[in-house]
This record gives sequence, structure tokens and C-alpha cells, in this order.
Amino acid sequence: MTEIALSPTSGLLIAKPPATVSNEHNCESAACDFKGEFDPADKGHWCELIKDFVALANTGGGKLLIGVGDDGIPTGFNCSSILETDIALFVDQLHKYTDMHFAKISVRAVQLAAFEIAEVEVGSAASLLVFNQAGNYLRENGKQKNAFVQGAVYVRHGPKSEPATSEDIRAFIEKKIQVEREEILINLRKVVEAPVGAVVSVGPPRETAPAGSLDRVRLVTDPHAPGVVLMDPNTTHPYRLREVVSEVIQRLGDETCISVHDILGIRRLYQTNSNQAYYYKPKTGSGQYSEALIQWILDQIKADHDFLVKLRERHHEWVLQQNSQRRKAATLPPGEWRYSRSSGT
Repeated sequence: MTEIALSPTSGLLIAKPPATVSNEHNCESAACDFKGEFDPADKGHWCELIKDFVALANTGGGKLLIGVGDDGIPTGFNCSSILETDIALFVDQLHKYTDMHFAKISVRAVQLAAFEIAEVEVGSAASLLVFNQAGNYLRENGKQKNAFVQGAVYVRHGPKSEPATSEDIRAFIEKKIQVEREEILINLRKVVEAPVGAVVSVGPPRETAPAGSLDRVRLVTDPHAPGVVLMDPNTTHPYRLREVVSEVIQRLGDETCISVHDILGIRRLYQTNSNQAYYYKPKTGSGQYSEALIQWILDQIKADHDFLVKLRERHHEWVLQQNSQRRKAATLPPGEWRYSRSSGT
């Protein structure tokens, strides 16, 4: 199993070799929590996980080991579900309960004894994460449990995630002030040590990616995302339609049969042309496709060997439905057809 992490520059998933968990995590602490299992389809598991994420982030960051019992012994739980979960889903769940886009999260597979577990690393929050709604869910016995309440701030008190006290809030604010003070002193030192004749300009901070560090980017609407210069579409989206087919066949082997018609089905059923990361339409000429689309197609085929079969069946039904709607429209008077279209029928 490979490590899955979110690149801080491109926002894309990166695969890394598996690691071995260190012996320092043989018991729970303020920077380490254990969970015996995790089901991405279980709301209760999500609420408890988000509570620990927030507590760790508000206490300077830490790690959460999934597949490990409270006694520090692996439970044998199959962690493939969380290892295959998109990092964006963690970010979305955190935003749902805190209204904050906190993305300092990475997930990787590590070895503990003879078992593979999931290690979730949570970074430190720049500002306190506060729950904007309660984390209520039903237990297996049908009774409701409250993982956290609206307006609460959770931190780590030793091995537990608990509501913050006034002392916890004070400590966080003092730490933040100390960080700001150090940054101010660093900037003052730069001004003092600047050569004679140097010009000092003051403006809002702007996060930019290091020059030459990006070969692809994800387009987002977040104003706080790192600023980048848009690249040449011929570099980011170099493939024409038939080239996409050739690339998929070449990478999966000659036994994989995929056609231009299959790509058309993907475009129609999955709306890939509306995703700028996958498709670019120049002012003149045919559309161009990115490496990200090819990788998406490869991932779908590898995850489900019947993906293309199911795709063709669904696409065929889609075509029949569209043809039926066109025939129906052709038999309607023009005014009635306009009404039908505006009514969404």
C-alpha cells in the first residue's frame, strides 16, 4: 500500500512508499490518538473523527492512527477504505462542521507489528477551529449521541479530545501573539539590515508557489489559495481525442479495448468537459484534454474491470433517451415545445 498525501503546491494526490510507525506512538497522548476502525459511510465515525481532527489542530497538530485499539495493539481492521478516501472529503467534512477550509491533512499506510494501519497527520491550525453546528448521530442501539456541540472549541487534554477551557484559549492566543511577534522582529531586522538606498514596500501578504515547482495546478475559487501564473493550455492539456484513446490503451496494455465513442460516453455521463482540469476548448480547433483526465480514466478502469462495459450500457440508454425526447419534440407544436423545454420536461 502506498502513502497518499495532498501536495501543498498542486493540490493533487501524491503517492509515496509505505513507512513503519515509530515506537513513540505506543500509547495515546496530546499529539496522538487511536481509533480501532473507521467507516466512511458511518456519520458517527465521521463526527468522532472530525472532533479529534479539530482537537489535534487546535493543540498544535498531531497524528491519528486508525486500526489501533486504545491499548496500542493493532485491531486487524482493514484500512483500505480510509486509505482510498479522497483527501478532499476530509476537508469538506471539516468545512461542514467548522466553516473553515483546513487542508493540513495527509493520510498514509504504515506498518505496526505485522499489520498495516492508516496514519492521518493533522497540521496545526493558524486560528482556532470552532464547531458551527452540533455533531449528532444515532448509535447502534438507536439512541442519539452528541460528539460535540455548536460553538465549542475542542483541544487535546492528554489522550482525550475535550472542550477547551479558558486557560486553553489563553495559551493559544499567547502562542499566536508570540508567532506574530517573531515575524515582526524578522521583518524589522530585514529593514534595519537593508542596504542604503533600498526601497521598502508594504502590502498584504501573498502566498506564491516557488518558481519552477509546478507542472500542473488545480483551479479553485479560494482567494487564500497560492497564487500561480496560468500555464500554456498546450502544456496542461496536450492531448486530442484520439490521443487520449491511444494513451489509455498504451498504459493499460493492448488487451484493453477503448474507443473514441467510449470517451464520448465519459464526456456525456460524467460531464468532464465542464471541468477545466480535464478539458480545454480553444477559440479555434477541437477540444484538448489533460493528463488528469487520462489518469482519471485509468483509475476508473483499474478500480472496476467492468467500468467500460457499464459505461457503454449507460451511454446506450442515454442515447436512446435523447432520441426519444427529440422524436417527441418533433411531434409537438412550436409553442407547446417551448413550454415543454422551459418546464424541464
